[in-house]
Amino acid sequence: MSIHFGQPNSLIEYKWNFSFPKKTKLYGNWGRSEGKNVPAGSFIVYGDYNIETTLSYECKNYCDEYKNYCDECKNYCDKKTSPLIIHYQSAEPIIPDTINNGITFRCTTIAPWGEGITQGISYTQTLENGNVQANIRNVHTYPAFVPSVVHDM
Repeated sequence: MSIHFGQPNSLIEYKWNFSFPKKTKLYGNWGRSEGKNVPAGSFIVYGDYNIETTLSYECKNYCDEYKNYCDECKNYCDKKTSPLIIHYQSAEPIIPDTINNGITFRCTTIAPWGEGITQGISYTQTLENGNVQANIRNVHTYPAFVPSVVHDM
């Protein structure tokens, strides 16, 4: 699947996060019945990516060539597709890397084509003007897990 993003600022992210200001024992989704200790500064996230989509380049080329031939073609070519919504939530608590001042994370993702997993990394840098910039990179995989290949030895 390829997705053509529209304007440069066509990704809107709606999210919330919950941070733990002191060492905390989590239960339920993140710690089961026995619980899991997380250090101060850990957090969980929950949110949605709302991605504006437009016609693919192939379709755009078709429209440029044929849209003047009929009203149906023009209406089709002028119409934008619906936004792509991808929900995400922490698959596990996010624990900051205090040595390298960054984080790694895993989130469960729910997209129109199914459930997946996102794994990522984020580090910050302080710019010359004093602003702090977060550099976040992540990879989405659908489905989340597939059977592993077994190699005969």
